[in-house]
Amino acid sequence: MQVSILSSLSETGGRSAVDATVDNLAQLHGEGFRRVWLTQMPYEPDLLTVLAVALREVDGIEVGTGVIPIQNQHPMLLAQRALTLSLIGNGRFLLGLGMTHQAVTEGMWGIPWDKPVRRLREYLDGLQPLLAGQSADAPGETVTTRGALQIPGAPPPPVYIAALGPQLLKLAGRRTAGTVTLG
Repeated sequence: MQVSILSSLSETGGRSAVDATVDNLAQLHGEGFRRVWLTQMPYEPDLLTVLAVALREVDGIEVGTGVIPIQNQHPMLLAQRALTLSLIGNGRFLLGLGMTHQAVTEGMWGIPWDKPVRRLREYLDGLQPLLAGQSADAPGETVTTRGALQIPGAPPPPVYIAALGPQLLKLAGRRTAGTVTLG
């Protein structure tokens, strides 16, 4: 059986988020955990930047994002960042993504909160080919992705989506490695 644990960048004990995350992952790996999920809150340091250091410093443990919101970044940008992390971590990076809450999306970012299932589907239409090393040509109503990336040697990270409702659970089952019910 595989047991994962959830952690947060806000649990720093007064240290920098980078140092605390590196120490936390090393400790959890030493305690026998094989996978850690880390949250991205809108008021915390950028999780993917912190993971670039942590994956380089701590070997032998998988690290997943639980979850990275999709509304404020284009699929090509997230694919580029995810593949780079997968390259740094030798395939130990797991990409958990999803829709953030309406209060954050509309209130903080000024982005409409509408059509969440369509938005996530269209996001995956652009993201997944890029992660697989293919070009994307995914015109959509909420997001359009066209282009290709060149990140040789980067293993495609498995994608998990936050899926708490029946439509998103179906999407997760059909299109991703699974669901993340945290974040």
